[in-house]
Amino acid sequence: MRDPGRIDQVLGKLREVWLENLDLRLGQLIVNAVRPAKPCPELFAIEDAALVRALEKGPASAGPAPRADLPRLNLTVIHASSLETSCDFYSALGYCD
Repeated sequence: MRDPGRIDQVLGKLREVWLENLDLRLGQLIVNAVRPAKPCPELFAIEDAALVRALEKGPASAGPAPRADLPRLNLTVIHASSLETSCDFYSALGYCD
């Protein structure tokens, strides 16, 4: 079992930092502190009131966790303004030399 004392320590530091950054939502504060390797727009953009409502429903209300046995969809975003020819598009996807 995890040490329950960590909760007061984390919440205390969170409170201290958040009070110094009043314009940030909780999700923004956490994403800015963690700096995840991949963007996490759902956490970054959630309004505090919506987060409170979700917490009141309990952790299971968010639906099932992503299944590790299913492949993840990776998308590549290519802006047309950065492409000079159609081969640039396919090259960006790894199809042209």
